[in-house]
Amino acid sequence: MREEIEGNRFQFMRTVVEWLADITTLRTSVERAAQIVWTLASPDVGRMLCDVQGWTSDEYAAWLEETLSETLLPDP
Repeated sequence: MREEIEGNRFQFMRTVVEWLADITTLRTSVERAAQIVWTLASPDVGRMLCDVQGWTSDEYAAWLEETLSETLLPDP
C-alpha cells in the first residue's frame, strides 16, 4: 500500500514539474526534477524538520520554496 501511495505522490509531483517545465526552463530533466520535488516535499522531511527539529510550518515552507527554486529554476 505504501508503494502505491508513494507512486501516486510521485506522479502528482511529476505533473507539477511538467507544468513548470512548460512555462520555464529547468536546470535538470523533468524526471530528475520530479524526483527532487518528491523527496524534498515528502512528509518525512517535513516531519523531521518541524516535529523533530522544531521548525515552524512557515520556516519549512520558506526553506522548501527557496531550495526548490535554487535547485530547479534558472538564475533570474
